[in-house]
Amino acid sequence: MLKKQNLTGHLKTEFDWRHHSHLDVRRIRAELGYVVPVPLNEALTRTVNWTRSNPPGEVNPQALDYHAEDAVIEEYQNRLGKELVI
Repeated sequence: MLKKQNLTGHLKTEFDWRHHSHLDVRRIRAELGYVVPVPLNEALTRTVNWTRSNPPGEVNPQALDYHAEDAVIEEYQNRLGKELVI
């Protein structure tokens, strides 16, 4: 885990990344008869298609700090002792 003080600018966030987000819908399926309306592969396909059809407007290049992001990835890789694949 990287310390917040080691992050710069837009890489800092108030979200606590130590916790993993995992959803388990078994209970809602059992108790309420919930059915996923769109299968996962179809949902991902729709999301990718929508994203490609609706690119963001103007992007402020000053809001992006690739050097800072690269430094964070390098530090993380060093802590893991292996290459981080993105």
